[in-house]
Amino acid sequence: MAGFNFATIGKVFADTFHLNISKNGAFIGLQSGPHVHGFVIPLQLAKMMRDVLQKTIEEFESKNGEIDISSGTTGILSDIQPR
Repeated sequence: MAGFNFATIGKVFADTFHLNISKNGAFIGLQSGPHVHGFVIPLQLAKMMRDVLQKTIEEFESKNGEIDISSGTTGILSDIQPR
């Protein structure tokens, strides 16, 4: 997002996500191997995240080709992924 400096925060490679939604908010669990980091966010923020993710991914794919999700996260390489 504009104005946010991603270089100033630590990064954890997430290989799995979990989601549970209720009238009280969205619980998102991002998993890195055996470690899970959980976040509860208001439903309004969840919808905003959905919209931003969709727009950003569409822009990325228009420049770089479609992202293949057929094999899940198996074999994904990332600069921040533990080796």
